[in-house]
Amino acid sequence: MDFSQIRMATLNDVDEIATLFKLVTDQMKANGIEQWHYKYPLSSHVTQDTEDQNCHVYIVDGQIAGTITVDTKQDAQYEKVLWKFPTDVCAVIHRLGVHPSFQGRGISKTLCLFAEHLALQKNIHYIRLDAYSLNPISNKLYTSLGYHLADGVCHFHGNEAPFFCYEKKLV
Repeated sequence: MDFSQIRMATLNDVDEIATLFKLVTDQMKANGIEQWHYKYPLSSHVTQDTEDQNCHVYIVDGQIAGTITVDTKQDAQYEKVLWKFPTDVCAVIHRLGVHPSFQGRGISKTLCLFAEHLALQKNIHYIRLDAYSLNPISNKLYTSLGYHLADGVCHFHGNEAPFFCYEKKLV
């Protein structure tokens, strides 16, 4: 797979990524998906992800078309989930977003495959994430990429609807 359009985010990218998240939130809300509420993700999240060198961006014609954070930080709620692949060492996908102008081009899929590639480069063979249960697009993406639904959910950002937990064993 070609990941040449993906690079590590820099602090100079923070404002553009924060704007991307606002536009994604606007679009989700317009489609009745109340996943993010302008309180998450914030530019402070992006800044921290960037400083930690865990944020990556997908570039199209010099513009940030998508972003993903990949690290090993599991939310405390993950401890209550019954994972098919119990492990303390796994990569975790956070804050995946694609600019509305670039959606439908397979960028989310490529970013997820890139996350898996990063994990394997670090000799990590499991990956986890959570996805808002009322976001059919993201849930379809993860199942199409072979992620398994774990037994348990999380609740974030004051949402009443849960976030499904997914995992995948990387080979």
